[in-house]
Amino acid sequence: MTSIDRKRRTGRCMGVDYGLARVGLAISDPSRTIASPSKAVATEDALIRVKSLVDERGITEIVVGIPLNMDGSMSEMGEEVMAFVVQLRAVVGVPVVTRDERLSTVEAERALNSVDSAARRRSRPKGRVDSAAAAIILQSYLDGD
Repeated sequence: MTSIDRKRRTGRCMGVDYGLARVGLAISDPSRTIASPSKAVATEDALIRVKSLVDERGITEIVVGIPLNMDGSMSEMGEEVMAFVVQLRAVVGVPVVTRDERLSTVEAERALNSVDSAARRRSRPKGRVDSAAAAIILQSYLDGD
């Protein structure tokens, strides 16, 4: 699918950064131009919360980041994320696509560290990095990178 195809679709898009403890979420504007972090959720509540957001916010597509190894092969965590994707597809009723998310969390931490003071970094809510990573995954998808 090209970036033009993605732009032709309408409605908000959601980005997902799956983790063992938390799932970072991000949501685009209706024109699919800008991805904004949303509140992260506990992993055990993720399916219910994502389904709820799909219904409440009019989400029409979900992009889930897949953590691949640096050589491009599937990581152990990637297998776990793919199992989550299967469950998500059965629950949400909108297309769920996957995207390579290598280093998105590192990029999110760098971006947040560049704007947060040391004191603010220490008190940063744990899910903030996860949701920033979800926004990076989603923005990359929206931009067609």
